[in-house]
Amino acid sequence: MAQHKLSATFLKNCPPNEYSDGGNLYFLRQSASSASWVFRYSSHGRNRKRMGLGPYPDVSLAEARELAASCRRELREGKDPMIEREERKREASRLRPTLANIAQQAFEAKKPKLKDGGTAGRWFSPLEIHVLPKLGHLTIDRITVSDIEDTFKPIWRDKPPTARKAMQRLDHVIRYASAKDNNIDITLCQRATTVLGDQGHKEVHVRALHWKDVPAVYSALSNSVTHLGFKFYILTVPRVSNVTHAVWAEMGKDVWTIPGERMKAGREFQVPLSWQAQGILKHVKVRFQDKTDFIFPSPSAHTRGVISENTWNKWLKTNNFNSTAHGFRSSFRDWAAENKICDRDLAEMCCDHMVKGSAERAYFRSDLIDQRAEIMQQWAEHVTGQTMDDFADGFEERMAGNLTEMHKAGIAPEVSLMDLIADDD
Repeated sequence: MAQHKLSATFLKNCPPNEYSDGGNLYFLRQSASSASWVFRYSSHGRNRKRMGLGPYPDVSLAEARELAASCRRELREGKDPMIEREERKREASRLRPTLANIAQQAFEAKKPKLKDGGTAGRWFSPLEIHVLPKLGHLTIDRITVSDIEDTFKPIWRDKPPTARKAMQRLDHVIRYASAKDNNIDITLCQRATTVLGDQGHKEVHVRALHWKDVPAVYSALSNSVTHLGFKFYILTVPRVSNVTHAVWAEMGKDVWTIPGERMKAGREFQVPLSWQAQGILKHVKVRFQDKTDFIFPSPSAHTRGVISENTWNKWLKTNNFNSTAHGFRSSFRDWAAENKICDRDLAEMCCDHMVKGSAERAYFRSDLIDQRAEIMQQWAEHVTGQTMDDFADGFEERMAGNLTEMHKAGIAPEVSLMDLIADDD
């Protein structure tokens, strides 16, 4: 059969019809503005098939002839050109990683910078719950602004904080992928956010008590291990998880050193301990040190060994204290500011908040532990309503009454005032 019957000039001006170029290749002119290429063939003696080779002029005459020649080679090898093309597409799809694959790679690359390898802050969860179930099977180059819009619509206004986290994570994954593929559009999330519109969400601050009400909370707590942990947290105001996961190896005589892997900022932080906080540690040490590495172990056997923040929050709610556990950090900051205890930067350092600009921090490397120790002691005296002088009053009477208990606990009778604090707590 003759081949190459058509010419480029003829194709530009031919009227609507179907024209053969030979070799099973046909040119189909539907209208003046629409035309395409078709390869006709029979496979294994079955009905004739029509295989589209693409639109004209996107696919030129020369390109169409090359595609047709490739189809004829496959037929000679006993293959079906349409089946072979679909198989090539599937193989290409398998080789190109999906959003789910890339998201996992991005997460693994980011893990060293995340607290506890990303598990504590659950960095991956927003993606896993809200994004990957709908978009995870797609390769990133196939994801559109409309896809992202449809994925986020159910949570964009109903769950604004969650939606923002999920969008930030998705944007990070897309930018990670773009480092390997210049064809990926890194503006997808930005444009989708514009389309989704304003969330109409006002930030709600964590509930916190007025600093004047904190002593009432402290005095209402018992001496159970759960409440002792809460007392210690109120006196030291780190983050809640720092206290619930604290272990004895971190405790010095008057300083608690929290390792960087347990800190939000990823750097070691030293917490000066008031004598009231030291007293709680002495009290707990006698009762619980041999039971677990955790200083404040959970009394619930079904837990992983640590107290849940929700336990403290539930107690606050039950006892009509309008605050969360985290809110006591805010109470401390208000106390320091309203009573002019210290300047803003020093108060922020007590809470392990970043202060000063990056350039200034490079030269300002002191943790001001002595100054912070004085502030935390003043805070402890406000919280407990007890100064060292108050405690020293009646010292001899308490000492006589505690000797028996001290012997039972294995504490030597030649003790200082600090050794008795725990027994008096």
